[in-house]
Amino acid sequence: MAKLFIPQADIDRWMSSGLCELRADLMVLREGGVELRLRPAARFVRVAGDGIDRRALVGKVKDEDALAELGAEAYMTSVLFDDTAYDVEAGFVATLVRDTRETRQKALSSIRAFSN
Repeated sequence: MAKLFIPQADIDRWMSSGLCELRADLMVLREGGVELRLRPAARFVRVAGDGIDRRALVGKVKDEDALAELGAEAYMTSVLFDDTAYDVEAGFVATLVRDTRETRQKALSSIRAFSN
């Protein structure tokens, strides 16, 4: 499990259900105590309006550093890149603090359980 995109809505739901807690940039899954480092990111959903995806970003995830490197401007559920506006899903790229086979299995198991 190198990186995983987690939508903001999922994290909100998990927190309100007591399945995880946030500590600064860490999300701790209560079941198993797995710690995930979170970086703000956006998943590109579609080009807004009748635009063309010249940069082939639809379907990709970019964290805030990658967006800054591209020169893109993000606001809420939109990203403007060059003259193209994209609808995006806000969330986070998560990476395991301790990336071992055991923590990967625990994290994936917990996240699958949360999603059901």
